[in-house]
Amino acid sequence: MKYTLTFGRNSQLVWALILPAFILLIPLLIFMEYASKELVRSDLGFVISTVGYMAATLFLTLKWVKSINAKVIVTIADGIIHFRFPFKNIFHRSDFMITFHEILNLGEDNDKGFDFLYFETTNPKYSKFHITAKEENEDFALFSKLMFEMEEEFNKQVTVDRLVTNKSIYQKWPMKILAFIFLSCWFVFPFLPGSDKDTWLLTARYWVFVALSSPIIAKVYYQNFGRKNG
Repeated sequence: MKYTLTFGRNSQLVWALILPAFILLIPLLIFMEYASKELVRSDLGFVISTVGYMAATLFLTLKWVKSINAKVIVTIADGIIHFRFPFKNIFHRSDFMITFHEILNLGEDNDKGFDFLYFETTNPKYSKFHITAKEENEDFALFSKLMFEMEEEFNKQVTVDRLVTNKSIYQKWPMKILAFIFLSCWFVFPFLPGSDKDTWLLTARYWVFVALSSPIIAKVYYQNFGRKNG
């Protein structure tokens, strides 16, 4: 049976979210350097350059993310898991396969209406990646169920130090450290120089940061401590 799902790698996704803004600074600076001084200094010039830069950054980021999160067709035969990309691009130029002996960890997650299955392997090229689909996707449910059934059988045949684990990314140290930094910022920001100024902008920025960082802090806490209490 084949499963049609979405393939992605967080390491590539981080660059896709960061680099476009820096790359597009070059044409922005060129425009500001060679455009007429009257245009650059005018309100119209400021609006054109700002809107153009933001629109181009958004477009490039979305295109980049879409290329990374590629459609993948997964098949399993004789214990080998085959990943085939029907639409090749610069990030996914060739298909690949792994055996269960290469898998070190399988982690589950659900976020914003999507289910994720994270893989950590000994494969040098695909050491970390994830398979995802919208909630209640039949292919994902069947594939995920089969993976954990294969894991259970595999773990019966190997030594304790080679067992496949089931840690999510929120149980890993990078996310724990990030959550700690975010939580520390909640208490540090109000005491930074200038934060005592009673301005709506500073207050709004603080609460936006709290709102954006809360889900990560909550997930790290729940998956490392909440489950034990449940």
